[in-house]
Amino acid sequence: MPSNPLHRAPPKSRNNKEIVLAAVKDNGKSLQYASDDLQGDKVIVLTAVEQNGDALKYASKELQGNKEIVLAAVKQRRNALKYASKELLGVKEVILTAVKKNGDALKCAWEELQVDKEFVLAAVKQNGNALKYASKELQGDKKIILAAVKQNGDALKYASEKLWGNKEVVLNAVGQNGDALKYASKELQGDKEFVLAAVKQNGDALKYASKELQGNKEIAFAAVKQNGDALGCASKELWANKEVVLTAVKRNGEVLQYASERLRGDKEIVWTAVKQSHQAMKSVSGVLKSNKDFGVDMVKENGCWFEYVTVAPDDWKDMLEPTINHLKEEEHHYTLHTWVNDKGMAEKLQHLVEFDSSIAYITNADGKTAIDVAIPSCKKKMEEALRLFGKYKVDDGAWEHISLTACVLKVMHFDNGNAGKLTTVPMVLKCMSTFQQVSC
Repeated sequence: MPSNPLHRAPPKSRNNKEIVLAAVKDNGKSLQYASDDLQGDKVIVLTAVEQNGDALKYASKELQGNKEIVLAAVKQRRNALKYASKELLGVKEVILTAVKKNGDALKCAWEELQVDKEFVLAAVKQNGNALKYASKELQGDKKIILAAVKQNGDALKYASEKLWGNKEVVLNAVGQNGDALKYASKELQGDKEFVLAAVKQNGDALKYASKELQGNKEIAFAAVKQNGDALGCASKELWANKEVVLTAVKRNGEVLQYASERLRGDKEIVWTAVKQSHQAMKSVSGVLKSNKDFGVDMVKENGCWFEYVTVAPDDWKDMLEPTINHLKEEEHHYTLHTWVNDKGMAEKLQHLVEFDSSIAYITNADGKTAIDVAIPSCKKKMEEALRLFGKYKVDDGAWEHISLTACVLKVMHFDNGNAGKLTTVPMVLKCMSTFQQVSC
């Protein structure tokens, strides 16, 4: 049921000019609930379409043919022209106003206007895509095509194919929108001057260049300089070119995935990539990920990168503190809660909790702790890390005894036993102050 208050109003209110005028000022589409008489009131309808051009749909037939009202409607809402009377679809001023908002408006125009060269020229100057609805003859008119592609290079796709090989037309098109290279002739897609112009405007246009030019260093360099993603369109030979790859990862670190194995292990390139995008760590070479010094440096830069290091656990020592400091920052709590749901992080989580048990209790947005929401494999390792000597869980109650020389406390002993089956046994531990001694 619509929430518009006029919808629930009694007939008397729907015919009250003051009430309806207030309603359409707030929501033009309230006009649909007005009385027939007020849907034919010029002041009310004009107010309605100025607030929402689509309100023209609910105007009287007479006012749908009113030039002033229709102009106001199409200025406010690009598709309002479809509610105008057929007579107004032959009025140049109305169609041009609509075309400026939406090139598709030329579709609604009378055929006489679609074949009128001067009118179509004016239309494509407002919106190049209006070319789509020009007559076939005018879609092959160079003057009109030039005007269209200067306004929107993508309009080249609506031009006659004979003009896809016209140097002046295509150069103007790719200069405005590099992707227009897609519609150029094969000859021009292999022309260095045109391709260079296209990729300087939009690096992604490299995907429409000839195979030969996709392997041209000058063109590839220009493309990745404009858009790092273009590296994926360059030849594989250039994926091994440090200058090209370094320029690309400066724009988008994630394109490291396209680099050669050697460059994915190049520290300068990797540092540049991961600083630009955290996700680039996924593409770092295995050799570099297993380098201890690199791992320490990376984790000190960003604790989240601890996830990706593959050095042996004995080499994690210098990485734990910077990782924990990072995870304790509220904006990175999400990272920890992602890790506890990744079985591959179980052992790393164990070492982190052993270093600082507080991270096991960092909460998520729902107030649940990391250890509570962890998957079984991660939870098991985190719980082991919280135990005294890795196997005793100290009772939360008061200690049994405490003195200057010893303390006695209740514990639960966790033992994997035979075949790895976990058993628990309640015990009492006595800890001496003069020597590291535990007795049961």
